[in-house]
Order: sequence, then C-alpha cells, then structure tokens
Amino acid sequence: MSSGLEVGVGPNLSLSGIGMVFGVGHNFKSGNLNLPVNLVFMPGRKKDAELGNGQEYKYNTGARISIMIGFNMSK
Repeated sequence: MSSGLEVGVGPNLSLSGIGMVFGVGHNFKSGNLNLPVNLVFMPGRKKDAELGNGQEYKYNTGARISIMIGFNMSK
C-alpha cells in the first residue's frame, strides 16, 4: 500500500514439507532506497506415518516465526 504496509500469503517449501506462510510488515523508504521489514508466521503441521515394521509414529513440525529484512532501489 502507499502507506508502506505489506501483507502476504503464499506457499512455502522446506525440509519438513509444503505449508502456507502468512506475513505482515512495513516498507521503510529513504530516498530511492526501500527497506522492507516483515514478520512471517508458518503454522506447524501434524504428520502420522507407519514404519515398515508396522510401528506408527507421529510428529509435529512446529510453528515458525521469522523476521525478513531486505533492500532494493527504485527509480
């Protein structure tokens, strides 16, 4: 938005699998320099599986929170 607010939702691929990511942040401007700072949340996923010997195991990938910081120049 023109106020600098950023909101996003999208897929994420990691070693624990595919999930959805939700992000919100602000783009700070200094002349032609843009400095986006975003807080990102990815909810955990519960997985059930069966080992070859008939044993069952369950695990949760856990929720993750990240801060993403970057920069770019505009004309």
